[in-house]
Parts: sequence; structure tokens; C-alpha cells
Amino acid sequence: MTDYPGIERHFTKMAAIGRCFQLGDLYDYRSDNILTECRLWWESSKLAEATRVKNEFKLNLIRPDSKFNSKWQHMGLDDHLQASIVTGLVDRFRGASNYVNDQPSPLQATQTLVCRAKSRKERLDSSILLQNNPLRLPESTDAGMDWPLPKATHVVLGIVYGAEVYCVLTQDLGSHKLDEDAREEAQENLGKFANKLENALGDIDFDSKDLPDFKSQFNKDEKAQLTRLNCRLYVDLQHSSAVRECNIVDVYAHCLKMTRQIKSDVENKCKAIPITVLLCPVNTILELTNGRSLKAFEFRDVDSELTSARLCHNWIQLERIETKVDAIRSNAKKVSRPSLRTFQEVSTKDGYFGANPVW
Repeated sequence: MTDYPGIERHFTKMAAIGRCFQLGDLYDYRSDNILTECRLWWESSKLAEATRVKNEFKLNLIRPDSKFNSKWQHMGLDDHLQASIVTGLVDRFRGASNYVNDQPSPLQATQTLVCRAKSRKERLDSSILLQNNPLRLPESTDAGMDWPLPKATHVVLGIVYGAEVYCVLTQDLGSHKLDEDAREEAQENLGKFANKLENALGDIDFDSKDLPDFKSQFNKDEKAQLTRLNCRLYVDLQHSSAVRECNIVDVYAHCLKMTRQIKSDVENKCKAIPITVLLCPVNTILELTNGRSLKAFEFRDVDSELTSARLCHNWIQLERIETKVDAIRSNAKKVSRPSLRTFQEVSTKDGYFGANPVW
């Protein structure tokens, strides 16, 4: 890699969460949007010349402990993406990224296993791109015509391809939902099964034709429990619904299938999807062009307080909703339908509920 010295300190690594990134994409970090109307800055031949590809299969199996139980951390989402999801700037998810909408139940104990397979890395060499290759801008810009220019903050310089599975093992607590000892015991029990699933996937020799029988590692008592254990499965590379309800044996089969697909995808590009992307600020690129294209972009740097502002705004809205709900509960033992209708009308009028409220 022969990038300009020091350029990497400006890079931002970000989870793709199911979005279709490509090398050279322009990205608005303020609104978390891919600017597809102006995807490539450079001619396609120069983009291909500067692309560096590293084919390398890697399987990561992650068992977050009880103190690391946030789905944000499971997915590798930083504070910025968390704020964008909470405030609705990012509201469409595909495949395994639908795990962000997983809702735990107080009636269940849970254990999570993350299966993340990677097949290759792609990276643009900025020194090759910028050497005597000016950025590609709309032709009307040079002609002095009024043309909406891209309001990009970053450009995609790197992508890691692969696929993910999020397995949420569950056990119903029944009448013991308020018993903390019973919940802890159930979580420990789930942990044993999650460990066996992790070990089985981690020990597989994918080059061997004969794979071990997953059920064979369970004793008689454990096999009797399999019917009481369920799993919510969020998986990439599937054409069916984003979340599946299945048993732990099916989880093993789905993880094995996905991992095999990614391993066989090392040399081609028909299956793997973006897992993480590497973003470089537009102003860093423009500075390296000696300002040749600086005037062509309506660029403002990302506000360092943007995340806090989003969260505070959303938190204030939720507090207002909570206040109104508490008032209704305290002033009436039984809320009639007209009262609920009035509450909804007032809330909608005041802007507390949008068309798609985020909870």
C-alpha cells in the first residue's frame, strides 16, 4: 500500500449494516446516506487500476459475556451510527442487520452468538488515484451551468466483504420470570449450548467431505432439553424473511451453510456482501489535490456535537411522551377509548409521534 503518509489517521471504520457500498462511493456522514447520483470520482479504468484486493477467508465466532449484552456492541455500531438509527436517519435494514430491531422479552433468558465470516478486503490506493487524475465532476460545472453538486463528507476507500449471522438462543422462564436466580440458572444453561455451538463451528474442517454430526456432542439429558430451546436467527444471504424462529440444530445448519458460501466466494464476487467500510473525509482528499476541485463541492465538515444533539432531541421527545402517559395513568383508573383517541390526536398535533415513531 502506497497511500499518502498520514492519511490513515483520518479514516473512519463503519459497519455497513446491510447497505450496498461500492469503492469510490460518495457518502454524506451527516445524514448517513450513500450519494448514488454521483458515485465515482474517477474514470472507471483509473478506479480499477488503483483497487487492491486481498482474498482471505476468516471466521469470527463471538460470544459476548453477560456484561457485554448490548446489541449495539454485538453489531460493532459506534455512537454515530447508534444515534442515526435511534433518530430514524437509518431505518432500512437487510439480512442479518435486522438484528438491530431484535426485542428481548422479560419472559425469556437469552444468550447471543455472533458468526461473522469474511472473504476479502478491497482498498483504493489514494496515491495512484490522485496522481495526475483530477476528480470526476459534472461536465456542466466546467461550463458554468447551475448544477446540484454532491454534498459529500466522505468517500469509500475500503470495503471488507463477507456475511453475518446473529443467533439469539432463548429459554422461556414461565412462572419464574421474576426470579433472578431462575433467570441466572437459565442463562448459564443456555451458555452451555451456545458454547457447544461455537466449538462445533470453530472446529470444522471445511475441506473435509465428512462433517461431524452436531447432535452427537449432546448427552441424553441435553438432547431432552433441545425442544425447550428456541432461537431467533438473523442471517445474511437468505431470500426468506429476515428473522427465523428455529431450534439450535437448525442454527448450526444455517451457520454452516452461510460460512461455506463465503469460503467458496474468496475468488469471486457473487455472494459476499459489505460488512464494514473505510471512509476518508472529502476535505482530506481535496487537500491532496492541491485544491484543484475544492470550489466544486459544497462541503462542511461533520459537526463534532452532532451525535449529542440528535440524542438529546430524541430523549426530550420521549420524556414528553412519558410525562403524558404517567398523567393519564395517575388521573384515571380506566382509560376510555375517547380518551386514548384524544391523547393520540394531541400527541400527533404536537409532533411527538411521526409517521414512523422510533422506540
